[in-house]
Amino acid sequence: VNQCLIFTCENSTDKIKENSLTITCVSEYIKGYYDSCLDLEILISDNPCLEILINKEGAISIDNISNNPLLISVNPWLKMMQVKSLLAVGPFYQGKVNGLITLHHCDNLHTWTKDEIELLEALAGHLGIAITQAYLLKQEKRN
Repeated sequence: VNQCLIFTCENSTDKIKENSLTITCVSEYIKGYYDSCLDLEILISDNPCLEILINKEGAISIDNISNNPLLISVNPWLKMMQVKSLLAVGPFYQGKVNGLITLHHCDNLHTWTKDEIELLEALAGHLGIAITQAYLLKQEKRN
C-alpha cells in the first residue's frame, strides 16, 4: 500500500445524534510522495462509507474509488490524494467503534484479497483495544 491512515473518534452518542461526530487522523504510513493526512478531521455524517463503518464490525473494500457511490461526497478529496483503491475498517471495543484504519493504493488499482481483508479486520480488533486503553490513560492522567 502507499498509505495507511489511523483515525480515532470520540464515541459519543450525543455527537452521533447531532451529526457532528468526526474522526481525526492520528498516525500514518506513507510510501512515496503523497500528502500527509495527520490531524485531518472528517465529518462522518457527510460520508456514507464512514456511516456504514461506524455501525458494522467488518471491512469495506473498494477496488476502484472512481465508480463507487459510497464515496461521492469525498471523491474529490480522494482524487486529490491520488487514491485509486481503498480498504477500511473501524476498530471496535465492546461493540462501539473508536477509530478507523484505511489502506490506500495510489499507484494503481488493487483488488483486495480475502486474506488482506481478514488481516486488517484482525488488526482492527487489537487497535480497538489499544485506542480504548490510550483514552482511559488520558482520562486517568486528567483526573
